Amino acid sequence: MRSGAFRHKVTIIVPTSERGVDGSIENVDSVLGTFYASIATENAGEADEGGKLVTTVQHTILVRYNSVDLQSIKNNSKITINGSSRELHITSSHVQDYRNRVIVITAEERL
Repeated sequence: MRSGAFRHKVTIIVPTSERGVDGSIENVDSVLGTFYASIATENAGEADEGGKLVTTVQHTILVRYNSVDLQSIKNNSKITINGSSRELHITSSHVQDYRNRVIVITAEERL
């Protein structure tokens, strides 16, 4: 890896279930952590969802982690890029290199 390759700061948000005060189960988003990452745009496409044309952009994100175990990232998690209002929806993730602690995440952005 080149110096400065992980220049974006991203926050990974994972949906979890918690018990509410009345005992019901509620779905809430919890922050898994904030990490430095490299974001590369791969391709774009369009799809018809419910009669509306939706543009999607695929991104490949390399995340270097230190202490948090990111191997349990779910496919319905989200990534927000700090300093912008962009939200990426994770479609897959896998560990690329255990020694350098790098995880490859594929995510899509809906415009």
